[in-house]
Amino acid sequence: MKRLFLLMLFLPAVSAICEIPYDGVAFDHSTVFCQNRYVLEQGIRLTADNIVVDCGNSILQGTFSSIGITMRDRKNITLYNCHLAEYTTGIYIRNSTNIQVIELDLRKNIIGLRLEQVTDSVFDDNYDISLFLPIKTSESKNNFFRFKNKRIGGYYCVWNTCNERTEAQFELKQDFESKDAREDLLRILKEGIIDSISV
Repeated sequence: MKRLFLLMLFLPAVSAICEIPYDGVAFDHSTVFCQNRYVLEQGIRLTADNIVVDCGNSILQGTFSSIGITMRDRKNITLYNCHLAEYTTGIYIRNSTNIQVIELDLRKNIIGLRLEQVTDSVFDDNYDISLFLPIKTSESKNNFFRFKNKRIGGYYCVWNTCNERTEAQFELKQDFESKDAREDLLRILKEGIIDSISV
C-alpha cells in the first residue's frame, strides 16, 4: 500500500512534464512531447547528439510542403512514439550514425523515410502507409528496416537488412529497451537538467 501511495504521488508530477513542439523548432535536448495533434508545416529538427525524443503519441501533420523530422550530422539519437502525416518526407536523416527510430506511424507522406549516408541505425516496429515509397536511401548501409504492417524489399535491402534483424541489431534494440529510457528521460526533465528549446 505504501508503494502504491508513493507511485500515485509521483504520477501527476511526471505527467505534467512535457513540451509543445512549434513549427520549425530545433530540439537540442531530450524531451517528451505533450500528446496532441500539431500542424507543423516546416516540421521539426533534432540538432544534438545523444538525445531521446518521445513524441508522446502526438500527431505531427504537414501540408505536403516540407519534411516532418530532420536530422543532419547526428549520432546516438532515439526517436519514438511519433505519428507523422502529410509531409513530402516523414523523416529525413543525412550523414548520421546509430539512430534508432522505433514505433512510428507514417501515414500519407509521399516518402516515409529518406536516408542519405546513414549507417548502423535501426528503424523497427514502425507502421507505414506512404503515398509513393516507404524508404528511399542513398549511400546508406548496415541499417535495419522493419515495418509492422508489411514486408519490404528493394534496392535499399542490398546494403541494409530488411525484415529480419541480425544479432547485433537485436542487441542494440534490447540495450535501448533495457535502459528504460523513458524513466531516465522523465527523471532528467523532472530534475530540471533540460530546460530550453532553441529555434
